[in-house]
Amino acid sequence: MRVYTGKVNAKIVSKLLENPDFAEMTSRLSLYLDDRIAEGFAAQNRLYSAAAKLLQGTEAMQDVRSLQTPPYQADVSAIQTLFMKAVKALKTEAGLDLGQAKEKTETATKAILNELDKNRDIPLKKIEPGQLADAVAQSVEHLPGVDADQVKSLFLSLIGGQNGNASPV
Repeated sequence: MRVYTGKVNAKIVSKLLENPDFAEMTSRLSLYLDDRIAEGFAAQNRLYSAAAKLLQGTEAMQDVRSLQTPPYQADVSAIQTLFMKAVKALKTEAGLDLGQAKEKTETATKAILNELDKNRDIPLKKIEPGQLADAVAQSVEHLPGVDADQVKSLFLSLIGGQNGNASPV
């Protein structure tokens, strides 16, 4: 019902349903709900518990007890891993690559540093907030829809400077 009402993104649900890792995750989820794997770990834990009782008073008793595993741990870990693989595949399919964003950030940073480098005679510690804001604004003013004055104003509000009157950065 939520798909029809738009509360759930139908496109994403569709892509998840088509993903092989998601299909495997649903199989593991079924095993989890049926307690099939957990029963095995519970039986194993009972054996370790019985062995620990036989070894009571020895150093080996603690070693045997440490072998016990929470019954649902394997199920939950496998389900989480498969779900995250499916989600990462969606992100890859969508073409959302952080490498591209990183390159753009590096390019913008180089532009800002180049702008500041024009004032090389000013030691870096004496650069005023307004000068830094100018450099940031000039590095993005070529982008469509960007208002350089607004960028400068926002940047100054972020770093606490007002029209270059604050203390050096």
